[in-house]
Amino acid sequence: IPRVTFVGPRGDWAARKKSCSNLFLLPVDEMYSWMRVLMHTHEYFKTNRIEIDDSETAKAALLALQSRMEEGGERGS
Repeated sequence: IPRVTFVGPRGDWAARKKSCSNLFLLPVDEMYSWMRVLMHTHEYFKTNRIEIDDSETAKAALLALQSRMEEGGERGS
């Protein structure tokens, strides 16, 4: 996940955030699609028997993380 730090007044951040829409977007469906590919093709995943939790609860947790990141950007000054 890229890290973005905005240094400046809150009002400036709010204006900047509007011009950078989707800055904190987590493409959940695409992420899980690639994780499934890795799970079946990458040796590390196979060797360590890593399984992907693609339940609705896990996906909702990622969306909640996205919301918290967006809120954190709005609070920062």
